[in-house]
Amino acid sequence: MKRRSKVARAGALITVAVVAGAALSGCTSSAEPITYHPAYLDYPSVKDLQAGSTDVVQGIVVDSRSEWIDVSSKPRDPEDPESNPNLGSESEQPNSEFLYTVYSVKVTDVADGTAKPGDVLEVRQLGGTVEGDTATADGAAEVTNGNEYVFFLVTMPDGMAELPNPALSVFPVAADRTVTVPKSNTLGTEAGDDVADLFTSGG
Repeated sequence: MKRRSKVARAGALITVAVVAGAALSGCTSSAEPITYHPAYLDYPSVKDLQAGSTDVVQGIVVDSRSEWIDVSSKPRDPEDPESNPNLGSESEQPNSEFLYTVYSVKVTDVADGTAKPGDVLEVRQLGGTVEGDTATADGAAEVTNGNEYVFFLVTMPDGMAELPNPALSVFPVAADRTVTVPKSNTLGTEAGDDVADLFTSGG
């Protein structure tokens, strides 16, 4: 498999450290799972979480897949020295691929952002399994196909969306339409009402 390393970039994800055992040795398959240790911004309230998001939507997870995604910033013209200062150097193609799970989310309601009911958004978070390679990430949100959630999202330059802080950014919607708060979410149980109010108040 390809070597996976550290990366720093703008957006929801600040830094990612990789612990991978055999995965860092450059071998063709990983005998041990990869573990990502991302550092995310903290949000002390639902209001702060909304301010750090580009979209707040409610939607049903209709599908999911895992894939390696290159999150590096691509030069406008790779062959132009001005656009690509690393042209010809060993760092011309820095390694910045990470294993993600990508969820297809059919939007049912919108509190903030440009999405519309019926749109299908691609939402990714670190971790997944591809061809024998398995990765997990600290603080990953539990998301299950067929279930409905409220997602706080940040749209990335490649058009996919990410969770500004996965542990805080996903709220399951119960059968009675109540917005619930996962036990791992440090915003507290009252955050469910605050999230629901974003939809009744129009954000």
